[in-house]
Amino acid sequence: MKILYTVIFLILSKFCFGQVEILNLILTKPDTNIIYIGVDNPLEIKAPKHLNSLALVSNNLKINYRKKDKLFIASSSGNPNEIDTIKIYNKNQLIAQKLYRIEKICDPELNFGLNTSYELSINQIIDDPQFYINFPCAFNKKAFVARFDCIIVDVKGDTIKYEQIESNKLLTEQIETIKTLKTDSKILFYNVVGWGPAFCPRSFNPINITIK
Repeated sequence: MKILYTVIFLILSKFCFGQVEILNLILTKPDTNIIYIGVDNPLEIKAPKHLNSLALVSNNLKINYRKKDKLFIASSSGNPNEIDTIKIYNKNQLIAQKLYRIEKICDPELNFGLNTSYELSINQIIDDPQFYINFPCAFNKKAFVARFDCIIVDVKGDTIKYEQIESNKLLTEQIETIKTLKTDSKILFYNVVGWGPAFCPRSFNPINITIK
């Protein structure tokens, strides 16, 4: 009889492990095994309805339950490439566990429009005259540009407009000036400041665009 109970327990445990999933909602692919340092990692638990007394335990991660959206919030102050395990219990019974790699969030990248080149036509500029901040890693939270300085320079090298702009995009006045530019004129962006969940605030390197 004891052997039978053991077999039944193993079968049920295997069933539970297969039915329970941890999703980290700040990742591009939430089922990836990554916890990021220095930010809240909201964890959603996918489990059968009868598992309704869940608790998450980790040796090194701080994990709290956020009742308003039914998420577990994990945070790490560890070092990159460390490995940690999150265990899920239901009524003190272990039902699932998952290994996680601790990582530092990658440096954000600043782009003007959806372009990768800094030689742009006037149409390319005015079609999407705004900045984007992207994270070239699994981190999937939005960041935005709050302000920047813009200098528009003609082909002779003379400044024809200078503005300090409290926005993430060019304003109508700058766009109208850009429409009059000739080939090899330049638009200089500097003092670009961004805000996001992983930094607050952050200055970015200048971007110089040449009209082609």
